[in-house]
Amino acid sequence: MVGLGGAVFSGMMAFQGSLTEGTRASASTFFAVHAATAVVSRLFLARRLSVWPRTPLVIGLLGCLIVGLVCLLGMPVHPAFQIVAAVLTGAGYGLLYPVIQTWAVNDSPLEDRHAALTWFVVAYFVGIFGFPAFGGWLLVTAGRDWFVWVLVALAVLELMTAVVGKTQAARRPASVPE
Repeated sequence: MVGLGGAVFSGMMAFQGSLTEGTRASASTFFAVHAATAVVSRLFLARRLSVWPRTPLVIGLLGCLIVGLVCLLGMPVHPAFQIVAAVLTGAGYGLLYPVIQTWAVNDSPLEDRHAALTWFVVAYFVGIFGFPAFGGWLLVTAGRDWFVWVLVALAVLELMTAVVGKTQAARRPASVPE
């Protein structure tokens, strides 16, 4: 999940200039609104997220991210789509990242928590730094719309991973203490 989320994040952030080209939208507007939304939502909601049911929370946050990515397709029509996209992706991704980081730590046995955090960071960096090479090629060869749809597909894959992963974990029998 972390690697896919990192790829989506780097795709929408690294290529904002190309996504806004030929529109009345501004890349700096997206950055400012996205960052402000992520910070404000974390300040007001982060403490409350731990008591919400996990699966519906992740579905809701990834739903915000997916709808926000689809809104990027509307930028050529009107710049307001970009602001809606920034708010939805800022709230969705901005809150999802700490939630899945908390899961990685809390769902790991105490002796494996350091390893869980290490793999969390490795997966994130693979997504963040690995996707731009592919994303740049895709943007140049296939165009803006295909690029955005690939970001949507990655976010949907992340959603599927979260739901299937939690379903699989729920089906596993509890470990028997030795």
